[in-house]
Amino acid sequence: MQKNITFNFIFLFSCLSGFLIQQPHASSSILLQSISNAEQFESTEGNLIELIKSSAGCMIKATFYGETGQNTEIYHFKDSHFIQGLKYEYSYTLGGLSNLSDNHGNFEIYLNKSTNLDKNDLEVIEDFKTVKSLFPSKYLNQCN
Repeated sequence: MQKNITFNFIFLFSCLSGFLIQQPHASSSILLQSISNAEQFESTEGNLIELIKSSAGCMIKATFYGETGQNTEIYHFKDSHFIQGLKYEYSYTLGGLSNLSDNHGNFEIYLNKSTNLDKNDLEVIEDFKTVKSLFPSKYLNQCN
């Protein structure tokens, strides 16, 4: 199902500039830490990686911004054990960030594809370990 969401240019760049804008998570969820523009990950317009605690454990939400879209990877885990992963691929309308002179930041974002990540796939496990390693143990210990 495609879901159109009005996307505000200022919101995007405030996220990319490192400002923390808390998005609503489930009521029992707590944002433990967020990291903007982690150098380990190349993306043309930056990235935002969040560690979120819930009653079921923790999740890491990693969003990578590009000129014409963005990808979000979500890793659910508890006690350092990877439980489930999801990947969402989004596109921007009206040329997105590559066409700001014409669209003036008034474009929409829509979901192209969602994928369940295979928790037994070695590449998925390595990706999870890489994003998890960005967070200090004082936060990760709260995921037990």
